[in-house]
Amino acid sequence: MAMICLHNISKRYGRNIIFDKFNYCFQKGQIHLIKGKSGTGKTTLLRMMLGLESFEGSISGMENAKLGVVFQENRLIDSLTIYDNVRLVASEKVDKNRLAKELEEVGLKVDIFQKVSTLSGGMKRRVTIVRGLFEEADIYILDEPFKEIDRENDEKLRAYFEKKVSGKTTFITGHDSVTLTRYKTHVLDLDEVSYESTTTIS
Repeated sequence: MAMICLHNISKRYGRNIIFDKFNYCFQKGQIHLIKGKSGTGKTTLLRMMLGLESFEGSISGMENAKLGVVFQENRLIDSLTIYDNVRLVASEKVDKNRLAKELEEVGLKVDIFQKVSTLSGGMKRRVTIVRGLFEEADIYILDEPFKEIDRENDEKLRAYFEKKVSGKTTFITGHDSVTLTRYKTHVLDLDEVSYESTTTIS
């Protein structure tokens, strides 16, 4: 059974212990919801998996994997167009028609050569999600992706998300009740973490 495993992970900020010899395994090919109160390490865990955060211990099962990522922050370049923002992170040439179609799927009927600076906050968030999910990846990592989304476009965005990550290993954090119920494939609740034993999710 293919797994992504955290081995004796320890992380602290000053005196604040986030993880202490934490062991956990995730089965590949499924959606994993990481939940917990603020400060329990949801974003830190994703950043460690992405190699953006130093830590003690090791992570296995992600070697050479192609990643699709949506950060909490949009990380768009306002002075560039929507198309150029997507192209910057794409490994292959971006099909303009396909990009326009996928933006429409999340309720954005815009010119892909429109500058990001002209978009509202909610529109930028949808561009960010499309950018993160545009290319097929082995693993998708999304940190609170559905924040700043208005109710009118929320359902479209979640349908797009489900279509793109179907059958893929996916990690998602979230606080809202819809995320916690709709994507409850497998849940790691950091409020209930015990550091005394290895936990495997299957």
